[in-house]
Amino acid sequence: MREAEEPCLEITLLKGISVRAAGEPVRLATQQLHLVFALLAGHGEGSAYPVSDDRLLELVWGDPGKRSSMHTAMSRLRRPFGPHRIAHDAAFGGGYTFRVHRGERVDLWAWRGILDTCTRMYHSDPYAAVIVASDALKMCDLTALRSLPSTPAMDTVVEGIVNDYLTTAARLAEVQLAVGDHDAVTAALPPLVRRYGDHEHLRGLLMSALYRSGRPDQALDLYDEVAAQRAARGRRPSAALSLLRHRILNGDPTLLQVTPPPRPAADKAVLAAGGDPRMSTDRMEEGVAAKNPDDPATFTTASDRAGVVRMCALLPEVPRMIEESAEFAELFARKAAAELGVSRFLSLSAPSPLTLHRVARLACTTGAHVVYAHREPSLVRHHRRLLPIEQGVEVVEGTIRDPRSLLAEPAVRDLFGLDKPFDEREPVAILDRNDINRTPRRYDMAELYGELMASLPARSVLGLVAVTEDGMAPLARAQIEATYRNDPHADGIVHRSHTELQQCVPDGMELLPPGIDEVHRYLPSVRSTSRRNDPWRHYALIAVKR
Repeated sequence: MREAEEPCLEITLLKGISVRAAGEPVRLATQQLHLVFALLAGHGEGSAYPVSDDRLLELVWGDPGKRSSMHTAMSRLRRPFGPHRIAHDAAFGGGYTFRVHRGERVDLWAWRGILDTCTRMYHSDPYAAVIVASDALKMCDLTALRSLPSTPAMDTVVEGIVNDYLTTAARLAEVQLAVGDHDAVTAALPPLVRRYGDHEHLRGLLMSALYRSGRPDQALDLYDEVAAQRAARGRRPSAALSLLRHRILNGDPTLLQVTPPPRPAADKAVLAAGGDPRMSTDRMEEGVAAKNPDDPATFTTASDRAGVVRMCALLPEVPRMIEESAEFAELFARKAAAELGVSRFLSLSAPSPLTLHRVARLACTTGAHVVYAHREPSLVRHHRRLLPIEQGVEVVEGTIRDPRSLLAEPAVRDLFGLDKPFDEREPVAILDRNDINRTPRRYDMAELYGELMASLPARSVLGLVAVTEDGMAPLARAQIEATYRNDPHADGIVHRSHTELQQCVPDGMELLPPGIDEVHRYLPSVRSTSRRNDPWRHYALIAVKR
């Protein structure tokens, strides 16, 4: 657990070693930077295990006789980080641990996580894997690794990173060739082939891409180059590379034949609904819960799914937050039905990942009427197609930013009973887990919700789930904002403080216990769990009209 006085750290190892504390650079001497790298990269992913004294000596000094120098250097490294960050365990031969807390980032660990996920995607979701792998390669600068101490142990660590990089580059090129994007291969691989001339698989991939691009002479030059290098050492190119040369020399037409794999059903669903194939944070939220791109119910593109991988690698809390938000929606529906007798629901979000109408029907003995409203037309069209044609479930286009237009929708008008005298209308439960986080601060949220509530009788309910910046780590904020900036259709994400969320509640409504609190506090399954060190949190509230 992070000590109260410890600032949040961001540690970069893959593009030169640097440390930032609460967004500000930490000044470290060269040897201190090398020690940070050794402590965080010397034993693999995670910070649960110490790096032994002997291992540190091997990595940084390459001399077992420098034990006294090592302890002195580690003592000096504690000064800029505080006494709790770096711990020495005298048991089992000693060892040092650099403590990295929840919400802090080590780019090497995130990178390894992305590569692991990408490995599972190459066959199951190749179009998304191409985007993920391309972004992962941009996270690492192999040249920067040359600044590390040249000890046998450190060389082994660096070699492992380089091998991961080259393996990813090769797998990426394989998939790009499989989907017919040989131009991307001819653009990306030449520097790697020049630098790592003995990596024959990369060379062969580049030769294939050049041949497909109508440049067979350049492809053959690549073979002649490595053949000359090998001949000088009394060796020959591999049989696989020699066979590829033979096929190119003979103009083998099968090398030009490409049958790209079909786009997953999820991508087709977006296009069929008229959606933009570029990244959408609205669809990304669905994509966190919907894992199978071949499921026709899934509504994401390759860009969305790649965005999910990146965000979850940088912010592992995201899936849990979405699950807890969905669990709160279920609790809200049951509470409104069982305790307040509400059977009508307006959800300001798409039906997935939670089908609120199913929960409402289980909770309402007299039947439930549910309307979903979302601002994105293609999402609305998609979910209209998916939802069964049944009475009492409808999806409309609308947003809290324009309550008058929302009330003018026939389905909402019927839900609210606007054609009936006020004293004959039934209470409605309004749930907003989406719009509130996308509506800029220039809008008066209490006024917008109040306009809806003014049409409803007593016992109507408002439930809100809002992401908050209270206690947010600067790094988490930057990562989230960067993700939403990449969405061409989003205004960004709005974080609301506890006070700001209080101001979203219209006059005449009473907060129900526990009031405005973190979402998990509402949920029996995780109510006692501490979230104090989470980098990103969200509040919830339930208010009833009196």
